[in-house]
Amino acid sequence: MTDHLLKSKRFLPLLITQFLGALNNNLFKNALLILVTLRLAEQADVLSNVIAALFIIPFFLFSATAGEVSDKYDRSRVARTLKVMELILMLAVGVVYLIQSLPCLVILLALMGAQSAFFGPVKYSLLPQQLHPSELVAGNAYVEASTYVAILLGLIVGTLLPIESVIVLLITLAAVGVVSAWNIPQASPARPKAIISKNIFKATKQTLSLIHQKKIVFRSILGATWFWTIGAFIAVQIYPLSGNILRVSNTTITFFLILFSIGVALGSLACEKMMKEVINTTYIPICALAMGICFYMFYALTNNYPVFNENVGFVDFFLARPNALGISLSLFLLAFFGGLYIVPLNAWMQAKAPKPYIVSIFI
Repeated sequence: MTDHLLKSKRFLPLLITQFLGALNNNLFKNALLILVTLRLAEQADVLSNVIAALFIIPFFLFSATAGEVSDKYDRSRVARTLKVMELILMLAVGVVYLIQSLPCLVILLALMGAQSAFFGPVKYSLLPQQLHPSELVAGNAYVEASTYVAILLGLIVGTLLPIESVIVLLITLAAVGVVSAWNIPQASPARPKAIISKNIFKATKQTLSLIHQKKIVFRSILGATWFWTIGAFIAVQIYPLSGNILRVSNTTITFFLILFSIGVALGSLACEKMMKEVINTTYIPICALAMGICFYMFYALTNNYPVFNENVGFVDFFLARPNALGISLSLFLLAFFGGLYIVPLNAWMQAKAPKPYIVSIFI
């Protein structure tokens, strides 16, 4: 089943398209954070949080409207349009960098967040539309794993390459993404007569009302929200925790982020092997409990941490600092069980959501 799915035109173009989009998002974001750190070192902490917020806010504002758009139009056509928009935005990044306008680069990152917000419902709704029910677990596993691999690559490449090389890579990846999107099979709209609300807050309210009508889906969304909240919390707090408490170098911080991404990716792939094409919720409560235990372990190992006056490098952290191995292991296991947790939850939502409204529900 796995080999067949990875070779299938029903799935492979979508997988490549979403992977390249996630890679571009994280590559651009990390390169911009490095640029801000180099140019505005004294304000880097505040600006980094502002940049992260500007990328996330569009998901809250436009996801419901994005669901309505994906319900009304051919989803493969929407995907192509969004990838063309991404290419235009990446070309704009190159132009803006030439004129040395940092505020405009931040605005373009926010626009990339909006583009991603509109692509999310397309991605998740195409899976149940293009795949058989027995393929949903594997499809979600590969999507989640590839997303975190993209985050990992974006972190590494965006940090190591000079900004000029990153911009060339951004444009290239966006162009390849347009080609892959054009190979996504046609997907008929779920509600061609749907009316797209001009009021984004009204659209969000209508979507939430729709979700409440299907209790099992509503509870699944709450569970998925818990997972993404933990992921966001780790991503935001790992920097001050590492710098102010553990007193480690940037290399060690990068190691923690890589470890978390690899953990989620491996957990997602392990879930596909364990569930064997059958959508069930057996592992969800077990993994939730395991995540809670790992989170407590992470807290216990870092709480009341000894005070050190200077930062240490990656090797010295493991040789000289207490609980280094335990902290790393608890972070990895938290991510691993997170991958095992979110894949069947997504597949369950896709299988149980009312078919005509599956996109609107997947905000």
